[in-house]
This record gives sequence, C-alpha cells and structure tokens, in this order.
Amino acid sequence: MENKMDMDTMDHNHESIPATEHTCNQGHIHTGLKAYMHEGASVISAELEVYNSVKEIRQQLTTDIEELSHWVDVHHGIVGHIKAFIKEGGNGYMLSSTGEDVQCKEISESVLQISIAVIVFQIDLKQIKQQIEKILEKYK
Repeated sequence: MENKMDMDTMDHNHESIPATEHTCNQGHIHTGLKAYMHEGASVISAELEVYNSVKEIRQQLTTDIEELSHWVDVHHGIVGHIKAFIKEGGNGYMLSSTGEDVQCKEISESVLQISIAVIVFQIDLKQIKQQIEKILEKYK
C-alpha cells in the first residue's frame, strides 16, 4: 500500500501560501495548488485535470520537469525531488428513466489528472510557486 501524507493535516509552523482552486471552462479544471515550507524545503503540490492525450501530456511534462530542474540549478538550489503523475480516467455510466424503462449509456471521456510534487532546497517558496504556476498555464 502506498504511503501518502495528508498535506492538509500536517503540522507546519513555517510560511505557507494558500491553496488555489477553481474550475475553468477552457478544457481544464484546477483541483489545487499548495505551497509551504517544511524542514527548510520549499514544497509544492498541484493537481490539474485536462482533456488531452496521454502522449502529449507525457511529452510536455518531461520537458517541464527538465526545465524546472535546470531552473533550480541555475538559481543555486537543490532538487529534493520533482515528480509528476498522470492518471487516466473518465469512464462512467448515465442511467435515466422517463418513468418506464431505465436506459443505461456508457460515457467515455479522455480526462487526465496530472499531479505534480516538488521539494527543493535553497529556493524561495514564492519563486518556485511561480514556476509551477507557469507550468500549469501551459495546460489551459
């Protein structure tokens, strides 16, 4: 079983930047971005849902991670880790009735959930948060 920390319930006595959440009608849904300091590290987690192909997203995220890693290096920071996860889903069923029979229709969409986790040292929290926001803008 995978061990996941609940970011909302972790005790943080350091600087924290509020999460941003909103729904857009531009083909994506922001499901959250959190930024905080923990034991000297700038920590960012973000999630986004998009309607693109897995191949396109994987290629873009590979480039984004390479560029972010380079940006941290140029700014004399240390990468703890930069991770991205792509989860494909969107299959569902609609059941409906007009009072007689029940109709069942399968609904299939290419919805991808992107999760990004970044831990870096010696980089200002606001600066790394801005970099992640720039990455997320590419998926609008």
